[in-house]
Amino acid sequence: MKFKFIIVYIFIVGTFLFSCEDYLDVPRETTEILHEDIFTSYLETKNYLNQVYANIHIFAHSPDQNYAHVGWWSMYPMAACDEYIHPGSRDGAPRMGEEWWFDVDQFNERFCEPDRLDHNRWPFWVSTWQAIRAASVVISNASLITDATDKQINEIIGQAYYGRAFTYWYLLAIHGGMPYFKEPIDANDNPDYTRLSYHETVNNIISDLDSAAKYLPSSWEIPGSDPFATEDYGRYTSAAAKGLKGRALLFDASPLSYHSDEIMGYPTINNEQERWEKAAEACWEAIEFAEAKGYELLPGDSLNYKKIFRGEWATREYLHTITNINRSSGYNINHRELTSMFFPGILVGPIYDKNRGVDVSQDMVDKFEAVETDGSGNIIRALPIEDARSEGFYNDQNPYINRDPRFRYDIIYHGSLKPGYGTGRTDTTWNFSRESIKPGFFNDDFDKNSPFQNNKSGYYTRKYWQGESEVLYNINGPWTWIIMRMAELYLNYAEAANQAYGPQGRAPGANMTALEALNAIRNRVGMPDVDTRYTGSKESLHERILNERAVELCFEFINRYTDVRRWRIIETEEYQNTPNIIYITSTSDLINYPTGYVYEKRPYMVNNVLYRRTFQLKHYFLPLSKADIQKVPEFRQNPGY
Repeated sequence: MKFKFIIVYIFIVGTFLFSCEDYLDVPRETTEILHEDIFTSYLETKNYLNQVYANIHIFAHSPDQNYAHVGWWSMYPMAACDEYIHPGSRDGAPRMGEEWWFDVDQFNERFCEPDRLDHNRWPFWVSTWQAIRAASVVISNASLITDATDKQINEIIGQAYYGRAFTYWYLLAIHGGMPYFKEPIDANDNPDYTRLSYHETVNNIISDLDSAAKYLPSSWEIPGSDPFATEDYGRYTSAAAKGLKGRALLFDASPLSYHSDEIMGYPTINNEQERWEKAAEACWEAIEFAEAKGYELLPGDSLNYKKIFRGEWATREYLHTITNINRSSGYNINHRELTSMFFPGILVGPIYDKNRGVDVSQDMVDKFEAVETDGSGNIIRALPIEDARSEGFYNDQNPYINRDPRFRYDIIYHGSLKPGYGTGRTDTTWNFSRESIKPGFFNDDFDKNSPFQNNKSGYYTRKYWQGESEVLYNINGPWTWIIMRMAELYLNYAEAANQAYGPQGRAPGANMTALEALNAIRNRVGMPDVDTRYTGSKESLHERILNERAVELCFEFINRYTDVRRWRIIETEEYQNTPNIIYITSTSDLINYPTGYVYEKRPYMVNNVLYRRTFQLKHYFLPLSKADIQKVPEFRQNPGY
């Protein structure tokens, strides 16, 4: 069977599997249904288009449909980077996301079988090709619509272009270059299934995004005070298309683009400077366009900053999001087709329900800078903790005070305030002391009565938690899974402009330098400008830009996962050797240990085996479906599998 039949089969079977969901209750494509039955009708075409959204929500959302049930794919693929320590072991040895998902057999069993669906398996691979095919069908047939205005038809076409481009961007980031199908695959076709290079794939993505930006509105009208008064809220926009274009060109200029083409045997073009300049120009265009259309960075005070991540359905900072809607909320069924009924609850697993979630790594915690304040509490200086330690305003034995304000918004740590603080409760802080866990903790031998029995690091994610319940997934209100927001656009521009022109450089026509864009993200949360010791060269500022991306965009989508790959950080010894945990014990020596606890970093171990992240060539990209590779050999597998 040719690969074209595989994709068609995946689409049909996948649609059947998900037909119980409201957002896939659309006419199924079969040989008995004529194009005229669907595509002459605006409403039917719009419903068909919603399959693009539904499938993107599957692969881009890392959903955990049962919240407490993690499965083998929890936080796929985010936990395969230095943001998290993933719980668990297999075969008597430490195992984390890298070892599970980069095992070709495990990947195929968990993610590539369309006829198996449970909390251990989810058809990520399947859903990407479903989205691409549905988008291509819409693009090819939308001109048949007879009962809509040109504007409505263009909006349909623009959404399909964006959906196809976004899906291919995701495949590029996770699997590498792909054949770019611009027409729906038919049994009588004989298309070229040869995988494109990384660079060629980006060029096709940019072409689709330019078309999307041409056809799409900059935003969808939200009348009145209710952001969901229109069923169209949440659809793709030209602002999102320009933002994704900047992101795609940023990736194309990054070292992995050249490295990927080299290891796949494609010719590489030495035009690094040109690519960075092109990326800087596109990233600035995205900022300028979005702000002209009313998008903005939200104010950085505690009330507004928290709204970006929890408690709000819509903000002016969002460009592309997936929002959880409670079925009992009364919002209409058409709107739910644009949202997801799932949320990666594993990010904020139930602490008092013997959490089986992923835990924030010490690596991630250490990326939040230490700060020095004046007598009024204003931050006057901020440095990485290593430099702050040497200058006397960071203490390893009081590690959670005087940190970047985003730290307390994003991380639950030993001493964090519990919900209900100030309402008469006496147990006002989380206590991750190892005294509540058996000494065998380092051998995975937990105290089964401990509420933290499966916590590996002493940290949880706070970013998406509203704080009304100790059971973190028991949240009433909206969750917004952010795919792209204005802060990323600033950071994309800062990176591209710095690489192209240096810290004080700017793209043609831009009114902001690379350094100014970076400082804009810091300043809005009360952080001072980057210290001048890091602004004298492209290389020194680059390190701070990557750190700022890690902090500002932490736990959002796959940002850190892709950053450590596109810059080839996963190859470094520092990255591979840094999995640590904080071991906390009480003490009466308040002179040396002012909190009453001793904080000690120890290597992460499972079953007496020291865990270190290992690097293999295959860790840059996940594998492809074995079944598809076997049937169509020219659809080449990634190196190392």
